[in-house]
Amino acid sequence: GFLNITHEYDLPLFRSTQDFVLSGRSSTAGSQINDFTLGDCEYAVDNGLIFNSRADTEEQSSEVCNHFAEWGMEVHAGTADKDSKTEILFCPAPAAFYTFPEVFDGVDLSDVMLPGGRRFTIVTKFPYLGSYVSWNCGDATDVDARIASAGKAFTALRGCIFSSASISPMAKRAVYTGIILSILLYGCECWCLTEKLLQRLRVFHVDAFEPCAALRC
Repeated sequence: GFLNITHEYDLPLFRSTQDFVLSGRSSTAGSQINDFTLGDCEYAVDNGLIFNSRADTEEQSSEVCNHFAEWGMEVHAGTADKDSKTEILFCPAPAAFYTFPEVFDGVDLSDVMLPGGRRFTIVTKFPYLGSYVSWNCGDATDVDARIASAGKAFTALRGCIFSSASISPMAKRAVYTGIILSILLYGCECWCLTEKLLQRLRVFHVDAFEPCAALRC
């Protein structure tokens, strides 16, 4: 099947202050505003739509774009010189269903073309609401991404926090559990961990604690 994710925005929702500053928006309603006046409205959404085949995806993608346009919204499609923020995740059937599972029996994984030269890109993984969704529906991609992000955060804080002799072990523990572990385990309630993935998390935890072994979490 094909999973189509629309409106993959770079900015978090409801950053209205920044939006007003950058776009030059301002309120012009003045004293005329009342319970029935809507001066301005911003709306953003991350949608996931499930399609059963390539043909279904090609047909419905245009319909989705048209439907959103009727409501004044835009599905972010790519062009010849611009990447698509909307991505299509191809989720194959189990290998036993294919004669040549290595290539999924030659399934077409090229971009889905739309009217006007626009396109949606087919990918094997994509970030969705802070977590990675992978083509094989496993959690390895997301776990590895969490470990990488937590590692970067730990490295950034290592010199000024974790290796500092002027900061108490209690404060270091609070920073580690409040920041590093929060980054590492974000979305973990949705994981189905194998022993191999669990070991990767253990290794990160042990390696991170090596320079500050006095901590106990």
